[in-house]
Amino acid sequence: MEEQEEKYLFEEMPVPKAVATLVSLALGHLLRSESHARQASAGMMFGGILNVVLDPVFIFVFHLNVAGAAMATAFSVVEVIMLPVSLGMYFHTFRSLQKPARD
Repeated sequence: MEEQEEKYLFEEMPVPKAVATLVSLALGHLLRSESHARQASAGMMFGGILNVVLDPVFIFVFHLNVAGAAMATAFSVVEVIMLPVSLGMYFHTFRSLQKPARD
């Protein structure tokens, strides 16, 4: 393996990136469960498009190679996390996370 590939695989903190990916997926599913499937799908689609756009920029323009691809993916995942959170605030709250009212 090349030096950059080893750095990406073993030193670029894969656990926080994996946690961020899991959080983004969970928030998207939570948004879908609140009857906002279109917004959740749009967020995932925008994250994928953002990744496709940022990959060549970081790889070729900033000459970051594999590390640039990793950064582009991390930025897209952060965007995918922020969209469901902002939509949850826009729709006032996630109903499924609220405690049921006591009688």
